[in-house]
Amino acid sequence: MKTFTKLLFIISLSIITACSEDANFTEIEDLSLIDIVITIDENPEQGQVLGSVENVENLNGITFQLISQTPENAFGIDLENGTFYVNDETLFDFEERQVLTAIVSASLGDRSSESTITVNLNDVDENTISLQLFGSDREYETVLRVDFYNNGDVIETELANTVNDAEGIALYANNRLYYGSTSNTSEVDVHSVNTDGTGLQSYRVSEQDYLFSAVASDQTQQMTYYFLEGGNLDVLDHHRLFKMNSDGTNQELLVQTSFGTRANAVKKIIIDENNSSGTNNERTPFLYMHDRHSIFAYDPNNDNNLEDTAIFSSNQYDIVDMDIDFNTGMVYMVLSYFSGVDKHYIIATTNLTGSETNFNAGTVAENDPVTSIFYPHRVKLDIEHQQVYWFIETEDLQQSILKRSNFDGSEVTTIWETNTCLCVGELEDIRIEDYTIFIP
Repeated sequence: MKTFTKLLFIISLSIITACSEDANFTEIEDLSLIDIVITIDENPEQGQVLGSVENVENLNGITFQLISQTPENAFGIDLENGTFYVNDETLFDFEERQVLTAIVSASLGDRSSESTITVNLNDVDENTISLQLFGSDREYETVLRVDFYNNGDVIETELANTVNDAEGIALYANNRLYYGSTSNTSEVDVHSVNTDGTGLQSYRVSEQDYLFSAVASDQTQQMTYYFLEGGNLDVLDHHRLFKMNSDGTNQELLVQTSFGTRANAVKKIIIDENNSSGTNNERTPFLYMHDRHSIFAYDPNNDNNLEDTAIFSSNQYDIVDMDIDFNTGMVYMVLSYFSGVDKHYIIATTNLTGSETNFNAGTVAENDPVTSIFYPHRVKLDIEHQQVYWFIETEDLQQSILKRSNFDGSEVTTIWETNTCLCVGELEDIRIEDYTIFIP
């Protein structure tokens, strides 16, 4: 809560009023300002008024001026009415300084007076959340929210405990989290829950030989799209894309792959609600999806074959993650590949038609190439902030560690060192099965 404190300039005026036949006039005989001391909370808003001249009936002719201030550019003043305000709010930071000062003058003709203004800052608790992770916790078989605070505190909150190895975790603007799970080898459920843990909903979408693979929510049409991977590919050699209403009703098959491998199961779905087809009453968005080697731009109304909609495809690279900036029409990818025994991670881009691909958009810092068997897992893109996140496991197999860097590889930061790990020597055996990052 910011404290708005009003600064009162006190001007002592000795006024002599005289009359003549020609005119009435007011003469200011003495002009003086007193020193002012005020206290406000740190981090005020730019332009916040700290004080002004009051209870003076006639300001005509009086001009105000800032003679000096410490630090420079902290304050501003209205030269005509003396309103005194915050000019640069970043300078009012208690951790940088506790006192700001200025000298202001008031002038009338050849007379002037100066006042020293002193602003003391209150320290305000700024321990706010700087980053959130929403993920599935393999150790405790839960979906959790991890809040990272400015002071270094990390607080874990359980959102759901009825799911094992949740995947396809996606966060939407209505503060709702979507994910899916497979239990008892063939029971597939799609779930959603509010970010505070309330409003959990679960819908059974298959009891056949399928595994959950990916899910996405169309917030405009209140539809949910989900992809199921064939379980035993010797028996069921294809994968399928479905849609249903947000309440779990009207489950409908949209398309299936012509053949099924572990490499061509879709792992992420991103919905472009602005690029859609169909009638005005029933608009269907385009679905951008990726499997291990390809990215698809699928139109549910017009495309009958998923493989024919690929806009990017390469057997040289594995697609680790994908995100899209629909404002610029840019698709971002984290790609991995082996060169001999060395594993490389790069960031690549392409456009929405796949006609312009750039394999030099960035790198996953400290991991190009990776010679250790403990190479990064669960690599995730944050295209808004041009950053990338990844997990590693410690060589003693005691911790899972979340790291972050910029796309250019700079500013490598350790975000989270978990106090437990499921590491047992398997490269994929880290604590967090899947996750998404949100910066408030």
